[in-house]
Amino acid sequence: GVKELVLIAQDTTKYGVDLYGKRSLLDLLKKVHEIEGFHWIRILYMYPDEIDDELIEGMAQLPKVVPYFDIPMQHANNRMLELMNRRGHKEDVLELCKKIRSTFAYPTLRTTFIVGFPTESDEDFADLMQFVEDVHWDRMGAFTYSPEEDTPAFDMDGAIDEEIKNQRLDELMQLQQEVSFANQQKMIGKTLEVLVEDQDGLRGVYRGRSVHDAPDEVDG
Repeated sequence: GVKELVLIAQDTTKYGVDLYGKRSLLDLLKKVHEIEGFHWIRILYMYPDEIDDELIEGMAQLPKVVPYFDIPMQHANNRMLELMNRRGHKEDVLELCKKIRSTFAYPTLRTTFIVGFPTESDEDFADLMQFVEDVHWDRMGAFTYSPEEDTPAFDMDGAIDEEIKNQRLDELMQLQQEVSFANQQKMIGKTLEVLVEDQDGLRGVYRGRSVHDAPDEVDG
């Protein structure tokens, strides 16, 4: 009776490298697409530098695979991305988002960001804000940086004051609130297929989510 299959890993786009010596996510998608009963197939955690044209165009040929792209960015300023040991650059992700939106009619782009990473300047943060404005993410999560033991950043110089971290987080989420509102306005008048997950039979109330929403409260 399972209606949705979610493929998830630390880096789902690297599937197959350890097993077959090459990225094989698209091959896996084709196999699970053949399984009867699945209505939606969703992928979480797709690193931007691993999402190539072959994967995007292949997904577009598999109706059960929902065009939901969960791309964890952490930041958008290229200097910060390198400090965070993230692969890819802002310009590459902008091109990737254009490719996705030109391939699918209603794709969902999701990401997460960290504000207040050591040495993050006002200019670095401004880059991040502009990036969010440029992409207009459909779903976005954000949080302030907190030092974790046994990570390279734990002893890094240039710690950001907690008040500044929280102020930047508030500004970022306020911007995303405006972006989300604009995105929601585009859906007015649309009819969406919904997977019902809960019901209150006495009140006749049902709760569900569309292809644009990941399960387990990942999305609002």
